[in-house]
Amino acid sequence: MKYAACTLLNTLLRDQRVAFKNPLLSEDPDGNRRRVEDQLRIYSMQFKQAQNVFGKGRQALSGKVGGMKDDVAIALQLGVYYSSREGLYT
Repeated sequence: MKYAACTLLNTLLRDQRVAFKNPLLSEDPDGNRRRVEDQLRIYSMQFKQAQNVFGKGRQALSGKVGGMKDDVAIALQLGVYYSSREGLYT
C-alpha cells in the first residue's frame, strides 16, 4: 500500500494537482508548509547493499535521511490515497 500511495501522490504532484489551502489552518502556516515541502523533497527510494555476497540488497521508501523525518509526507500520502478511493464518502 505504501508504494501505491507514493505512486499516486507522485503522479498528482507531477500533474500539479496538489495544493495547500490558503490560508493554511495552522499555528505556523509558513513553517508547516515548508516542513511538508522539505519532507517531500527528501522522500525517495532508499537502497542498502547486502552485508556480504550471500545477503540480499534492500530497498524502501523513506525520508529518514540525515536525521530528517518523513511523518508529514507519509500522512499526506495516506490522505491522498484514501480520499481518492471511490465510494469513500458515500
